[in-house]
Amino acid sequence: MAKDIKSIIDILKTKKAYDILDSSNASHTTFQFGGCWILADALSLYYDLPVYVVFNKNKNSVEHFVVKLNTIFLDSDGIQSAQMVIKKVADDGFYKINDLQILKYNENMDTSGIPRDVNASKKLVKLFNETDINLSKKLKKTVKTIVHECLRKQTLKESISKETLQDMQAFGLGKNDIDQNGYVTLYHGGRKLPKILNKDEIFFMTPHYEEAKDYANMRNGQVFFIKVKPDDVNWNQGSYEVEFDKGGKIVNGTIFPNKKQLVLKDPIEMQESFSEYKNINIALFEWIKKNMEHYLKTMRPIIALDKLIENIDELSLGDEDDEEFQDFAKKLGYSDISRLNKDLNLLSFLTIDELFWED
Repeated sequence: MAKDIKSIIDILKTKKAYDILDSSNASHTTFQFGGCWILADALSLYYDLPVYVVFNKNKNSVEHFVVKLNTIFLDSDGIQSAQMVIKKVADDGFYKINDLQILKYNENMDTSGIPRDVNASKKLVKLFNETDINLSKKLKKTVKTIVHECLRKQTLKESISKETLQDMQAFGLGKNDIDQNGYVTLYHGGRKLPKILNKDEIFFMTPHYEEAKDYANMRNGQVFFIKVKPDDVNWNQGSYEVEFDKGGKIVNGTIFPNKKQLVLKDPIEMQESFSEYKNINIALFEWIKKNMEHYLKTMRPIIALDKLIENIDELSLGDEDDEEFQDFAKKLGYSDISRLNKDLNLLSFLTIDELFWED
């Protein structure tokens, strides 16, 4: 069974790991500076993940290597968002953030100055497999919970449509204006806030406090701070106002649209919802649907998803030699238990959008 990310980072700090690096083409460097390609190749082999690079558009060359898991990235510093990786490379190399982007590696890229040593990478993989890191199930679960939280926060920002982000930019806003829960703060000038927002009746807002203050003064009112999700509003560039007309309610300054009905996808639709799921056994998605149908009888969709993820985590942290786990693998048609573990680890990052349609 593959070790969790924290265990691998701990192994990279050992003398054995640095002995491998010092005997490679990147001797007397670190896994962060100089040895990043060797590490990325090792992580790619060990976790079966694609290799990505931080690419400098100004220099037309590669500055750093990482591997990608869903929407997060891994290197010797552990789990990071795309923004975190880019900022780190920009700070270390005194580059402009706008000059850097993360791209999938291809052989035509200029990688001069960053050594590659496939043999050293294979030695690292062997070290990962042979090193005994005694982590309790409880600690492993804690590590995984941190991964989920990092992914959840990153996904909230990256799930905003490109069209919406372009509209926001016309109003002087961007990704950095979206908080960790996926909301952006806008302003409304008026006498009081309505509690109920009727469908097709427009509620107007602005991203500029002074503009809202002018509206408030005209109405002998005040400025209200409003939190709303960017995709829930219309960024009207004609009137330069932000409009909400979906119907809903305002609670403590936050707009909650009328709830949409969620419909559970069929197994084949779940499998097609994310490119990396296409090689996962369809029987595993059938198992997921059966469990979700059971949970949804007494739980809301988001709670049901949490329960499902908890079950997947328990399975993925189990022992491959356990008879019950082996029986579970056989029922799903897995002859290779390590492959089942790999699939379970990938599915432990399932999202609502991958399991449900909005009706």
